[in-house]
Amino acid sequence: FLKSVIEAHGDDLSLICKEINPYHKYLECLLHDYSTKLKENTLTGISSVKEEIDRFIKVYEDKVDKIYVLFLFRFYEYYEGFKIFSQQLHMNQELLGLYIEKNQDDKIIQICSEYGFKEKNLWIQALTYFRGRGDEVRIKDCLNRIQGLLSPLLVLEILQSSDQEISFECIKDYMLKELEQQDDSIRKSKTEIDENMSSMDILRSDRKKLQSE
Repeated sequence: FLKSVIEAHGDDLSLICKEINPYHKYLECLLHDYSTKLKENTLTGISSVKEEIDRFIKVYEDKVDKIYVLFLFRFYEYYEGFKIFSQQLHMNQELLGLYIEKNQDDKIIQICSEYGFKEKNLWIQALTYFRGRGDEVRIKDCLNRIQGLLSPLLVLEILQSSDQEISFECIKDYMLKELEQQDDSIRKSKTEIDENMSSMDILRSDRKKLQSE
């Protein structure tokens, strides 16, 4: 019924339906149907409902409140739609939270690799999650990817945040590279200081010459 009303009246719906948003209601009906079929594991039914949901998103995207629709997708576990709208709304933190909740490690690393350069909190959240789990393989992977991106002190604070022990081997490469970077930075700073001092000596010498002439 709602589908026929939407298709027949379109932009006039705000005048006809003042108390409810028919687009939201129809989408919720579809998502409820999807969730029911998902629990019943009826693959054929899921496929047809999914196609209708995807068509709805494509056709009526500008007719809905995306934040509310994001809530609906999360509530009814329609994760493909949740991913699309999360990225459109630049809500990668929420999407990462979903991947963490579902223990989808590859997707956790993927979203952090894609957006973590600008959104450093993604790496902080991911590293904290893997540290809490004591997963040394994933911790080491994160450390290799965040080299030079996060403060070493912050990283060490995260690594010390759990009572569960991790081996030195897990963090050795990261620590060695950070120490090398610190040494390089110190050498570079020393070189710059020496160059500046040399320039100042030349200026002083030139000034004395001018004053003596």
